[in-house]
Amino acid sequence: MFGIFGSLLGSFTNVVVLRMAEGRSVVFPPSACPHCHHRLSALDLIPVFGWVLLLGKCRYCRAPIAIQYPLVELTAALILGSSFWFWGGGPRLVPTAAWSMIWLIQTLLLIREEVAAPGPFLWPLGAFAFLTWWVGGAWESAWTVAPLVGAAAGGLATWGPSPGRFFPWFGVGTAAALAIPAWGWGGPIVLLGLAGAFPHCRGSWAEKALKGGLLIHLGTGLALAIRFGLWS
Repeated sequence: MFGIFGSLLGSFTNVVVLRMAEGRSVVFPPSACPHCHHRLSALDLIPVFGWVLLLGKCRYCRAPIAIQYPLVELTAALILGSSFWFWGGGPRLVPTAAWSMIWLIQTLLLIREEVAAPGPFLWPLGAFAFLTWWVGGAWESAWTVAPLVGAAAGGLATWGPSPGRFFPWFGVGTAAALAIPAWGWGGPIVLLGLAGAFPHCRGSWAEKALKGGLLIHLGTGLALAIRFGLWS
């Protein structure tokens, strides 16, 4: 049941990612095809299976639908399902699942490299503070270093011949540092190395390879955060 709800949340996550990049409301107007702008029906929005049944194409204009949509929906299903599996119905279930979803959104915004404003990468700090209060967690040392790691990641990613955007790297660097209780200091250190390599990637294949490594790295962090928790 949590997995099913997670897939629905993943469908909404796709909307959030796309509209945050464009600075639009994540609530209105209703979902529509980005190519022909035809409003999508409930059948079009069935998580994962909708994409499969439509053979990855819009029902109305036959434009291709990015595989990002079912992958995000499946990932969100795994996040909520595994959060319940490891934490049951206890008080840490909602904070663990909520922060994992926030981290997923920040990862997608980083991979897409479309957001130049700080907003989508600053509000999660407040969300993490609220979730920490929810579970009665301590103010770990990660709180002090998280913004510094984020700023360092953002800075490193913008120095080079093919610079990236500062704020996406800042956001995901901060998220990685906040997860130090789950995966230790190695996680942020590896992320800083990837940030430093990013602006020196010449050619689409090099950039895709680095982003693939980044996805694996951040996915591992998400899994560890869900399995071992973020609050001691």
